[in-house]
Amino acid sequence: SGIRDSVVNQLLAKMDGVEQLDNILVIGLTNRPELMDPALLRPGRLEVHVLVPQPDAAGRQRIAAIHSERLRERGCLAPPAAAALASGAFADATCGFSGADLAGLLRSATSFALERYAD
Repeated sequence: SGIRDSVVNQLLAKMDGVEQLDNILVIGLTNRPELMDPALLRPGRLEVHVLVPQPDAAGRQRIAAIHSERLRERGCLAPPAAAALASGAFADATCGFSGADLAGLLRSATSFALERYAD
């Protein structure tokens, strides 16, 4: 799209300007590497690629615990919900989810619960 191309071109121009400065390291992160513009990945730009795999079952449970910690601290997470998040069934049901996916799932579940029980 035109907007995407404009943003990529601006980013490329800024990154090319960074080469003239000392002690600057540019790091880019994405959950969708297949959507990266090839011009961003050429040598001198984002040339080193480190794959961080999706979290395993234990990692997904820990991520869920981190993102639900404030709810637990405030007494807003019902015991059945807390048990479900800590269960192997939750980890199995979220196989393939990234940390961002899990955070989004928990935000959506919180919003749904607030709407459902606010009345």
